[in-house]
Amino acid sequence: MKKYKNSMVMGNFCPFHNGHKYLIDTSIENSEKVYVFVCHRKDDPISGNERFLSIKNTYRDNENIIVFNIEHDYDNYPGERGSTVDEFYDYWVNQIVYKYVDELDVVFTSEEYGDEFAEYLGVEHFLVDKKRKEYPISGTEIRNNP
Repeated sequence: MKKYKNSMVMGNFCPFHNGHKYLIDTSIENSEKVYVFVCHRKDDPISGNERFLSIKNTYRDNENIIVFNIEHDYDNYPGERGSTVDEFYDYWVNQIVYKYVDELDVVFTSEEYGDEFAEYLGVEHFLVDKKRKEYPISGTEIRNNP
């Protein structure tokens, strides 16, 4: 299997759970360097800093992973607060991702939007367990049924 040089995982991780860990671990297995963006708003139900520290502590012994704590007040998906698709990706790609990372080869996601996101990033998309067979869990389910 191809080993990527620089990969990225981006999410809310609200809360950080085993499905997210599996996604990040898959990225680590297939990449030399992994950039994880923990994106959050001040009014999220779980503190963004808490989620950032959970991921940072989970991978504290891995020098090949860099975790960014990104507080924002922008759409989490195109149109959520009125952004167009182009405005949405311009913000996340140019004002966030490439502000912190110079070079990427691939984005790892478990979501359908991954192909479109990868296209805007100018990288490959590596889809991981989209149907949630390995870890049938979601942050929404956890928040609704703690």
